[in-house]
Amino acid sequence: MNKIAKYISRTILVSFLFFILILSCDVPLYNASGTYINKNYESKYCCFETPHIADTLILYKDGTFNSDYYGKGKYDINNQIGNISIYLNADRIGVHTTMSNKLFQRIEISLSSNTNHHYLKID
Repeated sequence: MNKIAKYISRTILVSFLFFILILSCDVPLYNASGTYINKNYESKYCCFETPHIADTLILYKDGTFNSDYYGKGKYDINNQIGNISIYLNADRIGVHTTMSNKLFQRIEISLSSNTNHHYLKID
């Protein structure tokens, strides 16, 4: 009976750790199009290529985007296991950064991880 109890407890522990690992990993993006709003932009300026004003970023399915801060341009998403990156290329600036797509959370485009400055998908 003692061996069965150890086996069950180990199975539960391994299952729990696997579940936590799944929740903390990014899931590949298949559709990132939608509307994103700029969050935590009030912090002091860290870099000139990030908006420190309220901004809305719209990613379209055809690979183009529109933003009051960046203007119009094209975007490219690179899906890799555990790392999703996005490149926004507009007339006046190009930005290469990461995206987060964790289970049960909204998609985020990171602008500064130090200040949690990011775009959050709202639709």
